Amino acid sequence: MDSMAEHNTKGEKSEDVNAPVQIFFVPNEDISFDESKHDIREDFLSLKSDTTLYKVYALERSEKYSNFSSYEIKNIPKHIEDSKLIGEIVLTSPFIASKFGDTGIFFKHDAE
Repeated sequence: MDSMAEHNTKGEKSEDVNAPVQIFFVPNEDISFDESKHDIREDFLSLKSDTTLYKVYALERSEKYSNFSSYEIKNIPKHIEDSKLIGEIVLTSPFIASKFGDTGIFFKHDAE
């Protein structure tokens, strides 16, 4: 199976593969919601178009970051610091509530 990094932006096979070791989605620190019990859709409706939700960082493969067998969550800030900003996830329109999505669809995870 090919990985996404094996193809260029035109879908052509690439000889120069450069895939990150790790990708981090860092939430916008300026966005915070009330933590009390409430309808979270109200929070989403407060976000305007052009709001940055996440900054996306990629950690390049290096001698330092070639083996994540001893990966520890406490080291994530250092990993992000060593990463390169590769993009942002930005709203192109405000959120909207939909009757079907809000009342007509249901997902349940079975605990085993």
